Amino acid sequence: MTRDQPLLPPAYDSFLHVGVTGSRDGADERQRAALRYLVSMLPVDRICLHHGSCQGFDKQAYEYFSGLRVPMIVSHPPTATKLRADCPPRNRYDIVLEPKEYKIRDIEIAVASKVLFAAPALPEKEAPRSGTWYTVRRGRGRGIPVFVLPRGES
Repeated sequence: MTRDQPLLPPAYDSFLHVGVTGSRDGADERQRAALRYLVSMLPVDRICLHHGSCQGFDKQAYEYFSGLRVPMIVSHPPTATKLRADCPPRNRYDIVLEPKEYKIRDIEIAVASKVLFAAPALPEKEAPRSGTWYTVRRGRGRGIPVFVLPRGES
């Protein structure tokens, strides 16, 4: 379900807009633990999550933040459907935006966010063209706090 005119909850502008980006393979246990720790310091009742609506970390984050009952989740799906995850609206405030090309939606996530959590599969020097690192660079370029969650040892 998509909406042209989203129904915004009261005090939308005062929400902490949290963006996530990560590997299609998902976060490992160390990354998930780091995310839980960092999110425990945030006002969960004021979070609006922005995610890329793909398999892997996006889906994990959607499920985790849904379990926390954050008031609003905004899905930024890609036009390509092969790796898209099922992240349906949970309430009348959740929004599924129109699908966009990967880099466009990555930019939109970085622009919408006040803080960004990233769970890359590989270090940037090994995967500089990945969408995760692209989104991280966009967030850093905007000057927002970007937390790259450390991956466990293989």
